[in-house]
Amino acid sequence: MPGGRPIQWKSKPPLYWTTLLVMCVILCFLWVSTHSMLPRIGSQIPDSRRYYPISEAGKTYYVQPWIGWFADAGALPIGFIFFLLALITYLKRDQIERRR
Repeated sequence: MPGGRPIQWKSKPPLYWTTLLVMCVILCFLWVSTHSMLPRIGSQIPDSRRYYPISEAGKTYYVQPWIGWFADAGALPIGFIFFLLALITYLKRDQIERRR
């Protein structure tokens, strides 16, 4: 990256920063996995439990509402956590050093 230098914490990163980073990675993995697992976890016929429609690869799958919400809007919590990580990094910039 032009002009970009790697950064590292002078001591250990704060526990809440590490926790948010782990949460962000896990949510990203789950979000991608949800879309790739739709043929296995969804049904093409709605029933009483699976009635939330999601279109994927030209087909409509019906899943449970919480899975459907996560598949559709899962980027929102991921983006919010990423924003928090960036904000914490900015506010704690005196505890970060740039490597050469």
